[in-house]
Amino acid sequence: MPWVKRGIKRLIPRVIWQPHPPIAQTLAEIGAARPLLDLGAGGRQISPHTWGVDLQPVSATAVMADIESLPFASATVAGVFCTGALEHTAEPDRVLDEILRVLRPGGVAHLEVPFMQPYHADPVDFWRWTLPGLRKLASRHGLEEIRSGTHLGPTAAMNELVIAYWRSWFRNRYMRAVVDIVLSCLIWPLRYLDALLPRDSELMPSGVFFVGRKPSPPRADAGGCPGGGDG
Repeated sequence: MPWVKRGIKRLIPRVIWQPHPPIAQTLAEIGAARPLLDLGAGGRQISPHTWGVDLQPVSATAVMADIESLPFASATVAGVFCTGALEHTAEPDRVLDEILRVLRPGGVAHLEVPFMQPYHADPVDFWRWTLPGLRKLASRHGLEEIRSGTHLGPTAAMNELVIAYWRSWFRNRYMRAVVDIVLSCLIWPLRYLDALLPRDSELMPSGVFFVGRKPSPPRADAGGCPGGGDG
């Protein structure tokens, strides 16, 4: 996903904003453990020690790969970030399988997905999740929840949907671009309202997140007998 804006798009103000970015907290919790992966990094680098994984050779891409088939050995990675990418993959369950495979026991997965967002192809757009739906997806693949919640609030959702609505009136891509620029410049200050809204609201967040841990295998009881008897 192209997180880094280029060309004239850099001049268009963002209409979304994170009052409480969860990535920074997850990085702090992981601490000095290495390596870390950012799946679908799209040109960004969330920390100096994080490897960006992407199909496109954009800036900060350390590894070119399909996130449904990661070129890393099993149980070797301390943390995996996958934000704004799961909706663009045809098989999100395969991505979760790969995340669990490469994570070492006790490793952390950080997922961020859209809920109330317009269609945004990159190159296609397949899925949306509620917070309970994301929790179910993660737990089905064996992740034990550390925390979860909203990472993009209702105002972000409203701003993006308003722009998408007015863009839908036009077929011409240049007219759509004009609508995007004009409305973004008009409504971007509203994004700060999300700082005033309850953080736990599940009614219409733009996006939700889940942070989970790969469980460690059960430890054998050193004092027990193989057969379970008293012998």
